[in-house]
Amino acid sequence: MAIPLMTRAADAPRSDAGELEEIIVTATKRAERALDVPDSISVIGAGELERLHVTSLQELTAAAPGLIALSGGSVGQTSIILRGLPALNSGSLVATVIDDSAVGSSAAWADESSFELDMLPYDIERIEILRGPQGTLYGANSMGGVLKYVTKYPSLTTTEAQVGGETFTIKGGGTLGASARAMYSMPLVDGTLAVRGSLYGQQTPGYIENPLRGLNHENSLSQSGGRLAMLWQPATDLQVKLQGIYQRTASDGNANTFARLLGTPQDAYYRPGNWLDGDLTYRHVIPEPFSSNLKFISGSLDWRMAFADLISVSSYSDKLTSGTQDFSAVLGYLQPMLDPNVTSTLSRARFDVSVKRFSQELRLTSASGQRLEWLVGAYYSHEKATNNQYVDALDGQLELIPALNPFFAAHIPSSYDEAAVFGTSTYRITDRFYLTAGLRWLTNRQTLAQEILPGGFIPASQSASRSSETPTTYAFGARFRLQPDTMVYLRVASGYRPGTPNSVLPAYPQIPPQTNSDTMVNYEIGLKSELMKRKAAVELAAFKINWSDMQLDIFTPDGHISYATNAGKVTSEGFEFAASYWPTNALRLEANAAYSDAYATEAAPAASIFVGTRLPSSPKWTAAATIEYRMRDWNQWTPQLSATWRYIAAQYSTLSTNPPLGVVPDYSWVDVDLRMVKGRYSVSLYAKNLLDKRAFNFGGPVTDSTTGASSFEGVPILPRVVGLSASVRL
Repeated sequence: MAIPLMTRAADAPRSDAGELEEIIVTATKRAERALDVPDSISVIGAGELERLHVTSLQELTAAAPGLIALSGGSVGQTSIILRGLPALNSGSLVATVIDDSAVGSSAAWADESSFELDMLPYDIERIEILRGPQGTLYGANSMGGVLKYVTKYPSLTTTEAQVGGETFTIKGGGTLGASARAMYSMPLVDGTLAVRGSLYGQQTPGYIENPLRGLNHENSLSQSGGRLAMLWQPATDLQVKLQGIYQRTASDGNANTFARLLGTPQDAYYRPGNWLDGDLTYRHVIPEPFSSNLKFISGSLDWRMAFADLISVSSYSDKLTSGTQDFSAVLGYLQPMLDPNVTSTLSRARFDVSVKRFSQELRLTSASGQRLEWLVGAYYSHEKATNNQYVDALDGQLELIPALNPFFAAHIPSSYDEAAVFGTSTYRITDRFYLTAGLRWLTNRQTLAQEILPGGFIPASQSASRSSETPTTYAFGARFRLQPDTMVYLRVASGYRPGTPNSVLPAYPQIPPQTNSDTMVNYEIGLKSELMKRKAAVELAAFKINWSDMQLDIFTPDGHISYATNAGKVTSEGFEFAASYWPTNALRLEANAAYSDAYATEAAPAASIFVGTRLPSSPKWTAAATIEYRMRDWNQWTPQLSATWRYIAAQYSTLSTNPPLGVVPDYSWVDVDLRMVKGRYSVSLYAKNLLDKRAFNFGGPVTDSTTGASSFEGVPILPRVVGLSASVRL
């Protein structure tokens, strides 16, 4: 669980036993104490990531107040939700950032909201989670918040090396999983030039049984990657950083499960009952592999001039996502209807989405600690995306049926260009009272081409369209320091998600040529405090977010074509809480909780949204608690025992006015870690989901279009994992 105000013992040395150190964040694009940032921020440090043995974003659910990570079936098929606000279409509401560079697509045609960057967090210094609109500093898609990976760079004076590995079992996995990791950092020229390299890999056995394919461990997973970083400081006032990251994730199948559907037209809250076909079982005929590859290169320059720091950040990323789904229950029934000679209802959907993105940011930042602190900058981003989609009609041997193929094939290339100028300023009226203001003006242009190939059940077509817009975002705030380590703040901030061109189809004149960007405005009041002689900390925030001109996908009246439009308004209001306490030198306690109530305040009937409609995948409550106890040394080894409990409230699987209405029940789970530390050696025995809780991370009611059978389908939380991990600093 994250500590929003300071680091913990696992992440940094303490100046005094039981006293928590401050944590420095870069959320405002200048290094400062999290305690001084007038915004709702959580920080999950490297030590916490290691203690929780995190291997995916889904395992961070509720590790910070209100953080929800939904899985589409495997690592990499991930959606991030903050403050109860899901995307409602394919454009992401949460920007994913590596250091200072956004990764993935800003536009809607690459399905970024379903495939957020899911890094195996090795060689990561911390993950910063910024809740609420961050449009002034982070631009497109940050109106729900920002998830920021902050990487580690080499020391200019010290050589470091570390190797580690682990083995683990997973309920239903059959075989042992294993991982290995290594890092080496050294100065090439003492005080001037240093390099750091890391490699990591993990093999996770599958735990889903598929009797139709005769597989007991279908969804095995492979994660691997590496990173190379360089730090060059030719002068005390000049620093250059370069890095390259490669990561590959590949799964042999999806972790879907099915349960009996409980509910009736008189009790229309459809929810899961007993498992169909048994525990952790997914019956399907067609293989469902998934893979996600990332190549990322960045370089930054920091030149400390007399009046300001000049910072330049350049990056290039190449993200490729590919997958296959068994579509027999969705479209298979059409095959005999289109060709009476065909009896097979086996159907397969395939997709591959590629996003190549270049960005450049320049900014000038005044020195910290002055009465007037300011930042001005310029930003440019260019991306090209390709979304290829196919549906294949298959026979009983899973071969293509010549008479029906291509059953459906679409090629959708798009581009997105954005240029922006932005600035923020903070004025210290007194030593206790500060005012902050920020503004971002930008312009973006998009192109879209869509080609549906001839054949199959949808007529062939070609279309091309463009869109452009010039939105503006802003931020205003005030903070007052009640005590040196206690601050209250007010914040009003906006964010936006780019609009998108629609495919122009002459037969459907009601389709608008483009949708405009939607916006969120956040009103927030908060308190941050360290107290009891720095043995405790607390953070409170209350917020109200207004989401207007929502981008929604709706269908034409004949139900044949889906297109995007702007309609409706939503409000999310709630509060967040996080606290930490060291009652003794050996004992640490933490807790967090968040409440968010997201509902429509303006109707969009074409999308089944009415006043009062509640949003899907938006639990009202999340909570977590951690206890960590450091025991007496044993034969020069220091044992540390920790346990973390997390809770997610019930949530709708669809809009609350869009039947059939599914309800994902509430659930909780417990992780434990027993760590033994001796100097440069560390050994950990751990369990994730200790009680082997069965629950749906994501799901809802489905009906097989071929058989007419209904069930509750979803992705379960990870079954129990028990592992042994060891590492040594060389």
